[in-house]
Amino acid sequence: MHNSHHVSAFRFPALHHHDVLQHKRALHSSFILSQRQYDTRLRSRPETQQLRPIPTRHNSRLGSNFCTPTPKLFTQFRLFQTASMQSKAKLTSKIAIVGAGEVGSTIAYSLILNPITGDVLLIDPKTEVRDAQAQDLSDATYHGNTSTRVRAADSKEAGQCDIVVITAGAAQKEGESRTDLIGRNLKILKSAIDECKPFRDDAVLLIVANPVDVLTHFAQEFSGVPKSQVFGSGTFLDSVRLRGILANKSGVAASSIDAYVLGEHGDSQFVAWSQASIGGVPLSEIVKDSEVEINKNEIAEETKKKAASIMQAKGATAYGIGGVAASICKSILFDQRNIRPVSHWQEELGVCLSMPAVIGREGIVRTIPIRLDDEERKNLEGSVKSLKEVIEEAKKDQ
Repeated sequence: MHNSHHVSAFRFPALHHHDVLQHKRALHSSFILSQRQYDTRLRSRPETQQLRPIPTRHNSRLGSNFCTPTPKLFTQFRLFQTASMQSKAKLTSKIAIVGAGEVGSTIAYSLILNPITGDVLLIDPKTEVRDAQAQDLSDATYHGNTSTRVRAADSKEAGQCDIVVITAGAAQKEGESRTDLIGRNLKILKSAIDECKPFRDDAVLLIVANPVDVLTHFAQEFSGVPKSQVFGSGTFLDSVRLRGILANKSGVAASSIDAYVLGEHGDSQFVAWSQASIGGVPLSEIVKDSEVEINKNEIAEETKKKAASIMQAKGATAYGIGGVAASICKSILFDQRNIRPVSHWQEELGVCLSMPAVIGREGIVRTIPIRLDDEERKNLEGSVKSLKEVIEEAKKDQ
C-alpha cells in the first residue's frame, strides 16, 4: 500500500511517478553515503561521541538498498557536517621528523614504503635541504602504492603531531671527546624541543640522535612531557642485529628468535643470553642438543661493533635505524603493544636505558621485568654507572 506520509514530503505535481522515485533514490543515496562516512570516520572521535548511528526506516517501494530517513536524520546530518569540518585537520595522523639529514630522510622513506600515517613533516633549520628532501621524497609517493604525503613544515606544527622523531644531532669530529660531542648535541636537542613547544597532550617523542640514552634523559627534562611519552630507540637496532647474526648461524628465521641487547646503547651494552631463545626453546638447550656453534663473546662483540664497521666503510648507518624507527612509530600509532628494548626511564635505576617495554599509543605502557643472571646484572650496573657519570658531566657544562 502506498505510504502517504512519504509522498507528502515530495510534492512535484508536474513530475511523473518514475521521476519522483529517481529523485528520491538520488537523495537517499547521498544520505546513505553520509551515514557510512559517519560510521567509519567519526564514530570514535571525541567531538562526535554524543552522536549515535542515524535512524532510518526501510522503504519497500525504493528497494532493499534504500532507507527513508526519519526527521532526526536532518539534525544529525547537520551535526555530522559540522563535526566533520571542525575535525578535518585531525582526521589524518601526522609524524614529524626533526632533522632532515640522512637518518631523518631514511626514516621518512621507510614510512612511505610502509604507509602508516597520512602526513610526514620534515623540520630542519637548513630550509633548502629540508625543502629538497621533501620534494625528493614526495616523488616516491606519486607511484600510487602509498597514501602518505611528505612536506616541509615548521617546528610549531611539529609539536602538534602524533609523533615527533628527533634525529637532529652533530656527528663526532676527529679527536673530539665524547663529553664535547654530548655538549654540542644537548644544545641542538634543547633548541629543537623549545622550538616545537607547546606539544600536544598525547604527543610521543622518539629520540633517535646519539648518544640516545643521555639525550632521552634530557629530552624528558626539556620537553615537560610525561616521561612515559618520551623514549629513545635505544638498543632495538642492536637487538635486531643480534637476531640477524643468530639467525644466520642457526639456520632459522630471525622472527623466530628472541634475544635482547640491553643497557646503554654503546660500549657498556650487553646481551641477555640467559633469556635468549629460538622458537621458545632456551638457546642454551639448542646449543647443547645440536651442532649449532654459538660463541657468545664473539657474537656480542660483532653486534656491538657492527655500526662502527659500517660507518668506517660508508660514513653512516641509515637504513637499519630507518626501519627500526618506522617500526616503533607503527607500534605507537596502531597501539600494537609490541615489546621492544628501547631506552626509557628506569625509576629504580635513576637513568634512561634499554629494557624490554610494551609500546602503545601513550608511549611506554609498562616495562617488562626480565630475570638476569649474576653476570648480566653486573653488566647492567656498569651501564647505569657509566650513564650517570656522563649525565653529571653534561649537567656541569650546561
